[in-house]
Parts: sequence; structure tokens; C-alpha cells
Amino acid sequence: MIGLTAVLFASALAGISATEYSCLSRKPCVLNDVNLVSEAELAGVVFPDVTDPLTIASGKIPNLTRQLAEKLSSIVDLTINALSMETIYVRPEMKHVEAVNNVLHTILVEDDKTKRYELLSLNLTNNKLTNVATLARFDKLRALNLDGNALELLSMDTFTAMHELRTLSVARNQLLTVETERGFNLMKLRSLSFAGNQLLELDVQLWELASLEEFDVTNNRLYMLTGNFGQFKGLEQLKISGNYWKCEILVQMNRIHGLKFDSEGTERCKEKSMTEVKQICCTLDASNFLTSPGEGDGLFGEKWEELRVLQANVTQLNELVLQVKEQSENETATKESELERRIQQLEEQLEKLAEKCDPKEESVAVEETNELKTVMTDHKNAIKSLEEKLSAMSEELEGFSERLNDFRGVVDEKFEKVEGVPEKLENLENLLKGSDSLGLMMKNLTVLENSLRSLEGQQLKYHLSSVDLKSQINKERHRIDKVTDQYAKLASESEFLREQLNKAQENIGLAYKIIEEISEE
Repeated sequence: MIGLTAVLFASALAGISATEYSCLSRKPCVLNDVNLVSEAELAGVVFPDVTDPLTIASGKIPNLTRQLAEKLSSIVDLTINALSMETIYVRPEMKHVEAVNNVLHTILVEDDKTKRYELLSLNLTNNKLTNVATLARFDKLRALNLDGNALELLSMDTFTAMHELRTLSVARNQLLTVETERGFNLMKLRSLSFAGNQLLELDVQLWELASLEEFDVTNNRLYMLTGNFGQFKGLEQLKISGNYWKCEILVQMNRIHGLKFDSEGTERCKEKSMTEVKQICCTLDASNFLTSPGEGDGLFGEKWEELRVLQANVTQLNELVLQVKEQSENETATKESELERRIQQLEEQLEKLAEKCDPKEESVAVEETNELKTVMTDHKNAIKSLEEKLSAMSEELEGFSERLNDFRGVVDEKFEKVEGVPEKLENLENLLKGSDSLGLMMKNLTVLENSLRSLEGQQLKYHLSSVDLKSQINKERHRIDKVTDQYAKLASESEFLREQLNKAQENIGLAYKIIEEISEE
């Protein structure tokens, strides 16, 4: 019988209280009601005889820290589902980790990048992950499940070192873009899924997946494909339903010999006014879906509001840059002026002290004076350093402002181009309606087709640009925060200099008074 003994005890000898979790049976070990919320609870918990594999079936553990993981050093197969976990530290010795239905946003690994990981399977379904770059450390993985997270951008370069990977699933995220820069060569990958995302375009040109058998991209917003699914020679099952495929691309897919497709009902094709090609809906007339702002939802409709938000963010950041720069310049100028005035006063007092010193009695006074001069020199050097830092910050802010203005110009340019789309389509429609000649009609149809293709490309570029803008604006926000922190630090240093000058002035005043008394005697 599987059970748990949780005993709260006090050690009279050590004077320590701890919570003990122990399994009554050996295989498998299941622990219930494990609640480790505070640092004290994490520090005090002990697991005297847990065995591998281990399942913590219930409780609350917001953070699986390095300290806690080391207390489970004998465990290499760990299941920790639905424990309200936010962060997880993965020990290099772990082989199987399942952390499903938590709220994970951070995965912690060893800082030493030469430390090799033994992890073979990782299931992080239904969490809050927005970045999975850390997973690149797990180069021995065979199975990776990232379904149901919050990923918007995914770089396939994260997985390039996982040469043993057999299954990879990134379904039910919020993916807008899948990037590949260095190539994606996984010879043992058999199953790949991007189902249930918001992908508009997929580029598989740099993918080499010789063993891929099943590829699932169902229920996205896919319209364009760069590359060819036929390049995956072992592909048997291709799931592509629930998208907005360009019919030309869908026809090319169906020419791939021996490939099995999924299917979707004819109701969706009719409802969306789409064409059916072998039980898959596709798009003949892109103008029904590539809508401009305010003309319905369409394939790209929701992106216009995102562009407006990005434009507002650019404006807001510009104002913030100017505000920080102006405040920095005003406050710094005032403080520098005050510090320079105080230093000038102190130097004048030092000169007076030197004049009043008796040569026979000047040794002590000269020594104190030299020390004070050293202090003054240090203060001057500190102020000079402060000026250089502030100057560098000012240049950085100016450069940042220029980049933001460039971003804003790009967004404005896109809106201007898109505003002309409906007019172009209307003109082409009028040409078609007024054509009496069959030859002229065919010519106009060709013009219309070429124009629509051009518009398709423009719309896709607008979408990808909006994703890139969003990423760059987030980076610039971090830069603003960093500059603001630097300014606060410099202000603190300035205040420290002010205190040091006050002390120096008091010392000089005291020395001046002593020398006057000596002179009078």
C-alpha cells in the first residue's frame, strides 16, 4: 500500500524543527499534501527515505529551488503536477521531469555551461512559459512537450543541439512566428506539432528532418508556406486543416506521393466562403481575408489594433526619453554647480591656512592641509567621472530617441500603404465590370491576380514587422529602465560627495581656527 507519513518533530539535541515526508512503500513513491511555501519550510523539510520514481501528487510548492532539489538528490524521475509551481530548478542528474498544470514561468539551470545534463524527457504542458531558450542546455532530450504555454515567438535554433529528440510539441500556445537562423537538422525527430497557434506563415526551407513521420499544423491561420513539405522524405501524416491555405499551395501539397492528409467538414469552407480541395479549405480570393483596418476581422484584421498599440507605445517611450533626459540635465547641472562652488570655497580656505602657518609649527597643519588637498582632488576626479557618465547617458538616450523615431516612421509608412489597398481593389473590380472584350477581361484578371499577390506579401510583411517592433520596443523599455537606474545611482554618488565636502569643510574650519589660535600665541 502506498502511503505518506508526515511527522512534525522537535529535536531536543539540535533545537531544530522540521517537517518529514516519507513513503510507506518503495515502488512507486507518492507523497500527498506537500506544502512548502515559505523559506523556513523549504529549509526545514526532510525526505529521509523517498525512492525513485517520485510523484508529489498534491500540495503547494511555488518554487522548486536548488536547495529543495538537492534534498531529493537520489531522485532522477520526478512528477510534480498541479502544485502552483512558478519556478523549477533542474538538477543535471535528472532524467525525467513532468511538471504539468502549474504556473511555471522560469526554468533554472546550472550557471556552469560546461555541466552536462542527462535529461531525457520533459513535459511542461499547461504552464505560463514565454521563453524557452534555457531548454537548449538539455541536449540529450528525446521527448519535449510545451503544449498550452504562452509562447509568441519560437526560435528553432533552441533545439538544434538536441540530436536525440524524437517528439516535439508546441501546440496551443500563442505562436505568431517560428524562426530558423542557423538551420534545423534533427535526424531522429519523428513527430512535430504546432497545432492550435496563430501562425500566418511557415518557413521550412532550412529544416532537415529525415525521420519526420507526423507533422501537425492544424487550427492556425496559415496562408503561406516557404519551402516544401515534400522535402521531409519520411513524412507519412500531414495535418493541415483549420487554416486559410492559399489554394495553389494546397494543390502542390497534394502532389506529394504517399502522403496522408487529415480532413475537415465542408461546413467550414461554406461558412468562410472558401474553396475545398480534397476535404481541406483553401483561399482563392485573398481579398476576402486580407482586410484593411475597420473592414472586418479577416485573416489579418486583429493585427491592426496591435500596430496601433505599438505606435502608441513608441510615442509614450519618446516622451519618457525626453522627460528623463531633461530631468537628468537640470538636476545634474544644479548639483555640479553647487559642488564646484563648494570646492572653490575650500581651496580658498586652504590657501589662507597655508599663508598663516608658522614655518616652525607648520608640520601638523601642512600634513592636515595636504590630506585635505588630496580629498579635494578625489572629489574633483569623482565629479569629472560623473560628468563623463552623464554625457555617455545623454548620448545613449539621444540614440535611443532616434531609433524610436525610426520605428514610428516605419509604422506610419505601413498605415499609409494599407490605406490604399481598398481603393486599388475597387478600381480593379470596376475595370472587370466594365470590360466588354474577353481579351481585356483576361488581362484585367491577370492584373488583379498580380495585385492580390503583392498585397498578400505586404500584409505578411506588416504582420512580421509588428512582431519585430513589439520585441524591439520591449528591449528599449529595458534600456530605459537601465538608464533610469544608472541615473539614480549617480544621484546617490553625488549626494555622497556632498556629505564628504561638508566633512572636509568642517575639518578645514577647525584647522583654520587652530592655526589662528597658534598665530595669536
